Amino acid sequence: MTTPTTPANSAPKKGDVLDLRNDSTMTTILEASPLAAVDARAARPPQERAALAVTISDFDGAVLVRLDGEAGHVGLDKLAFAFTRVLARRVRLAVLDFSHLTFLSSLAMGQLVRLSRDLGRWNGRVQIASCPPEIRQALEVARLTEFFGFLASVEEAVAAV
Repeated sequence: MTTPTTPANSAPKKGDVLDLRNDSTMTTILEASPLAAVDARAARPPQERAALAVTISDFDGAVLVRLDGEAGHVGLDKLAFAFTRVLARRVRLAVLDFSHLTFLSSLAMGQLVRLSRDLGRWNGRVQIASCPPEIRQALEVARLTEFFGFLASVEEAVAAV
């Protein structure tokens, strides 16, 4: 539901929406929804977001990739570079530790699918460990869960190697 909040001749403020049909400024009232948190996170300026940190560790012929922070537009280049390094190793298993991942954009999901596809060329696979429920749900909605195996913990992934 939208309601007029300021006269047409005043400057719009943050949170206002400009209605181009009649040049009046209107504020959008958001009701509580599951997407409200996602919208609020996306509205934050990049400097307030948790920057993505990627750590790669080798173990028993496999690679552990730990993602910390938000895998959004800002951290996409770090993610692509890390996955390129993983692919260069031609390992049979890449375990992605999502325990500290707070956000996964659709562009980052594309990088995950690319990693899975490219590792598959060498009979490799991608396992996701400690996936937060919100991120797992996003992958399910995007119908991408078939590309990955899911494990409860990194320890479980290490034991399976």
